[in-house]
Amino acid sequence: MEQTLIGPEIQFLTLLTIAALISVVVKYVRLPYTIALVIGGLFVGLTGIGPYRLTQEMILFAFLPPLLFEGAIHFEISDLKRNMRTIAVLALPGLLIAGFMAGFLLQQLTGLPFIVALLVGVMITPTDPISVLALFKKLGVSKRLSMIVEGESVFNDGTGIVLYGVIVGIITSGTFSMGASVLLFLKVVIGGLMVGIIAGQVAFMFLKKLDDHVLEVLITIILAFGSFMIAEHTLHVSGVMAVVAAGVLIGNQGTRHAMSPTTRIAIKNFWEIAAFIINSLIFLMIGTQIDPRELFLIWPSILAAFLIVVAARAIGCYPMLGLLNLAGERIPMRWTHVINWGGIHGSIPIALALGLPDIPQRDFIVSLVFGVVFLSLTVQGLTMSPLIRFLGLAGRDERDELYERAVARTVIINRSLEDLKRKRVEGRVSPATATRLTYELEEELKNVGEEMAELETTPEVMTSRELMLRRSLLMLQKSTLTELLMGGEISHDNAEELARRLDHDLENLEGRIEVEDKE
Repeated sequence: MEQTLIGPEIQFLTLLTIAALISVVVKYVRLPYTIALVIGGLFVGLTGIGPYRLTQEMILFAFLPPLLFEGAIHFEISDLKRNMRTIAVLALPGLLIAGFMAGFLLQQLTGLPFIVALLVGVMITPTDPISVLALFKKLGVSKRLSMIVEGESVFNDGTGIVLYGVIVGIITSGTFSMGASVLLFLKVVIGGLMVGIIAGQVAFMFLKKLDDHVLEVLITIILAFGSFMIAEHTLHVSGVMAVVAAGVLIGNQGTRHAMSPTTRIAIKNFWEIAAFIINSLIFLMIGTQIDPRELFLIWPSILAAFLIVVAARAIGCYPMLGLLNLAGERIPMRWTHVINWGGIHGSIPIALALGLPDIPQRDFIVSLVFGVVFLSLTVQGLTMSPLIRFLGLAGRDERDELYERAVARTVIINRSLEDLKRKRVEGRVSPATATRLTYELEEELKNVGEEMAELETTPEVMTSRELMLRRSLLMLQKSTLTELLMGGEISHDNAEELARRLDHDLENLEGRIEVEDKE
């Protein structure tokens, strides 16, 4: 029997096609991809092609787990630990201060009951810096700054969602207990982390026994969705924290001790593609949900709310990072400006707004949140690149780019020469052909070497390269130490002593890198 496509299939294919077209266009237009998607979605919504229904369940239970997992598996545990104080301060007290301040000011602006205004403040403060991180990579912004911004976003998503649930419970029940609320918050967060660690360890045991990259990718998919579902639906703890913990564990312990190089590449490629598709759908669908006519009717309130959210973010960011610096953390003021302004709001506030219970002025609140998210994505997103360049944090210049390409070409040519030599020894290529190809590759290698020698006369390029190389070597030494310990070739006490020395060297090196960033 012949089957025909039904509405949802056509909508899905249409959205993917539009996302692909937009991704091609932004390669030639200076516009961040996520912002282009929202604007594209806005025009799609106006054409009436949809409707593309975006629900809270779709974002939280279908889209969020893979996005969190993809981000978490790329976290270096050593980098995360080194920046955990900064990330934790921004994601916990920083978000609390920003949420409460936004709630208080929104109550003054809208006249909503304070608990409802507080719910809106907490709901809208989680950040979503997807476009910012892509910009960081393009401009060569410090890796540590990128880690802080991304880490804060991942963890404040969890904080915001948990606080949202607590406040919704207070509104619907009509009762409030500070002690019970704090205990519930701690239970949900810690419980989620424990679920993720246990689920990650179980997955790790399976991965260690397998050598099938397709099956191992499937296990990571089950882990991402399974840890979230078990945490949220079975144990009623934080699914966000569960996915993050599981992802960090697999991204570090799993990739180093349970996966072949083929599997590592397959997992990286799969999750990168999955994240790209999901982000494309989310931001495109956000655009289709925005009705410009409705937003126009309340635009003064949206503009005021956006300014309130920006001010609340600054109040939660600058004092907290200032206190951390007094306590010995080294966060340059230029970084603080970027962290503050880079706190762009995206899919999480939209999901929480769509899931609001029947509260006073619900429709107005949903429109307000959509309007603030739209302004955040466009205004903050479009001004991030000028801000980074103005602050002098764009680390890549033309010579640095050329040197990086030369290094890559050198590695590629040397690998080609090694492979050609092996094929010649094995008799898989004739001596005459091997000699001719070897000569061509060696000539190319000589030319690349001359380019590198010229670029090495630039002190800035070489200082940056040397620091990166030293850091890479220290990380390799730490990884080797872990392998020796797990293989029983060194005692636990000796391993701890050597690890302390390596951590000390890494800390000193990070200090030198930060000095370079400041200059």
